[in-house]
Amino acid sequence: MVVLATMALVGMVAGGIWLAIGGALRHYRAVNETISSLLLNYIAIAVLNHLVTSTFRDPGKSQSSLDASYWRGQYDRPHPRTNLH
Repeated sequence: MVVLATMALVGMVAGGIWLAIGGALRHYRAVNETISSLLLNYIAIAVLNHLVTSTFRDPGKSQSSLDASYWRGQYDRPHPRTNLH
């Protein structure tokens, strides 16, 4: 329980810092919040992609440690006769 609370708190602090970057851009450089938040989202995706493919990679494997077999059954169709995902 303590680990989950700590993870939530660290996530909130990190999100606040990430939001502060957009606020600082607005305040000091007069950058539009919509544009800066969209660009910060792309930066976050690139950083997390880098972490997954390098830092979180298992040294004994050539691919990331996030195995595709884990996700294989996650997106089955709810009903076989529909095209819903």
